[in-house]
Amino acid sequence: MMFKCIIDFLVKSFILLIFDVKLHHKSKVSAIMKEFSNIELKRMTDDMIIKAIGEYIRSVRLDRNLTQEQLGERSGVHRTTIRDLELGKRSTLLTLIQVLRSLDQLQTLKNFKVSKELNPLELAKLEMEERKRASGSRSNQKPKTSDW
Repeated sequence: MMFKCIIDFLVKSFILLIFDVKLHHKSKVSAIMKEFSNIELKRMTDDMIIKAIGEYIRSVRLDRNLTQEQLGERSGVHRTTIRDLELGKRSTLLTLIQVLRSLDQLQTLKNFKVSKELNPLELAKLEMEERKRASGSRSNQKPKTSDW
């Protein structure tokens, strides 16, 4: 159930990347990333989205010339976990974050940032409540005594 909620959240919030593979001279393969449209995302099943994430991880790993073993060591997970992630098998969000961090791809999570924005009326109200001057500390003052 929790995994289903996470996948739904990914569908709504996370811009997934898919790859067009272009062959260059000397048979070198390079991945060009492009975003899924909202329509494409809505048509995709949960398993298709998980598979697309796995393809993205695999593509970036290969672009960095890393083996699954090397990526696993950098990420702190076992090689078979990397394999399963790349094959589109279910994995945890923690594993995904660890792998993205080790691939220097955390920017793919930028859409998850929540920012609270105040409307102009709330902002004006807060500014009016803000203190403009210090009144001094009255509790630390000693009563004045007379010299008489």
